[in-house]
Amino acid sequence: MLPLTNCAFNKSGDKFITGSYDRTCKVWDTQSGTELLSLDEHKNVVYTMAFNNPVGNLIVTGSFDRTAKIWDANNGMMRSTLKGHKMEIVCLGFDPHGLLVATGSMGELGVTAGHAPLLSDLRPGPVRLVKQNGEEEIYYLSGGYLEVQPNSISILADTAVRAGDIDEAAAAEAVKEAEAALANQSGEIEYSKAAAMLAESTAQLRTLQKLRKKLGG
Repeated sequence: MLPLTNCAFNKSGDKFITGSYDRTCKVWDTQSGTELLSLDEHKNVVYTMAFNNPVGNLIVTGSFDRTAKIWDANNGMMRSTLKGHKMEIVCLGFDPHGLLVATGSMGELGVTAGHAPLLSDLRPGPVRLVKQNGEEEIYYLSGGYLEVQPNSISILADTAVRAGDIDEAAAAEAVKEAEAALANQSGEIEYSKAAAMLAESTAQLRTLQKLRKKLGG
């Protein structure tokens, strides 16, 4: 069974929704635990979701496929797909009246001298290091933690590769293989591996894009 990502209750608390790495979002009865609806249109991990409280007749879901979808909370019919993000959607919400929805995707964190203390996990992606002389270096990191103190920054990463050492052809091929595996996955283990491969290889390509931007290419 693949892990869950997040959950959210409706205003009355009699229903809640869960997202999962299996690319679905499910609606449950709080009292009985009965599955009421399964929302199955996303093509990657469903990471965030919400009811349009206080009304409660709509659900919005956000996914690593870079789209958000709006659903009918009563019958599970998809009403619309919201596109425009260039990165994975990791947060969203309705306005207090339940009429407008805002979505947010993975972004960047900038750390300068005197930054407030911070401890955060690291997702696969590029890191840009600016030295005191103004020289920049770009790395690809995967996994680990970032610790920020007023006078120091520590990064403990599972993988660290200079952007210039990334094999672009291999990363692009890995993206294709992972997408094919996700589209035709036959088991939970294969899906988990494919999802991780897709996240890492896509992040490597983003790192190369940053390197080209730095070089003016």
